[in-house]
Amino acid sequence: LVPRAFHEDEIQLLQLVADRAALAIEHARLFEAERAARERIEHVQAVTDAALAHLEVNELLRMLLPRIRDILRTDTCAVLLLDEETNELVARAALGIEEEVGVRIPLGAGFAGRVALEARPMVIDVDEYPVFNPILRQKHLKSMVGVPLLVRGSSLGVLHVGTLTPRRFTRDEVELLQIVSERVAIAIERAQLHEELIQLDQLKLNFVAIASHELRTPATSVYGVLRTLADRGPELSQELRDELLNVGVEQ
Repeated sequence: LVPRAFHEDEIQLLQLVADRAALAIEHARLFEAERAARERIEHVQAVTDAALAHLEVNELLRMLLPRIRDILRTDTCAVLLLDEETNELVARAALGIEEEVGVRIPLGAGFAGRVALEARPMVIDVDEYPVFNPILRQKHLKSMVGVPLLVRGSSLGVLHVGTLTPRRFTRDEVELLQIVSERVAIAIERAQLHEELIQLDQLKLNFVAIASHELRTPATSVYGVLRTLADRGPELSQELRDELLNVGVEQ
């Protein structure tokens, strides 16, 4: 705060201190980067573990959504799946905005519809974006990020998270949500295939039961004809044997 002429040895001393400080800062940054990478792997592993543990879609989402919300430190988390027959997104599970479950959003409409149609992440300010679903504003959401659920380039739906206070989601956070969404998409496809297999097994069982019922009467008649011909054929007239044969053929 007063005029001073710094001596060369003071400048050199400060440079030595700066050199040590630079090394310490670089070390601290590397440590933080390593810790962040480790936490990221742990977060992804937590989602992967849950994804592998469940084969039923609703149970899978019930386990996944709290983990995803905690990982991103958000207030809400929701999964919408594509109904290919109607070309609409259907909210299958939600945390913080439970009222959204069952809501249908046309593909391309609003926030989630656009994420699914364009198959790319989006970050929005809810107050400024023309959202299709009024529940998002009714719940006073401020910031949201959504990513598509992609499997082999095809969109199964959308995963989105949101906060009740304005927030700028970082690129790393968006990338983390994308990595998580890849695991979620594979798990959902696996669960859907499992449910389809269960339905096919049930259809097979139903078919066998119906076929058995429908075949029982004619099979009994055919057996009766053959049994009669085998046991009493020589005793019967040719006319009666012919009649029994005709009955067997018809059955």
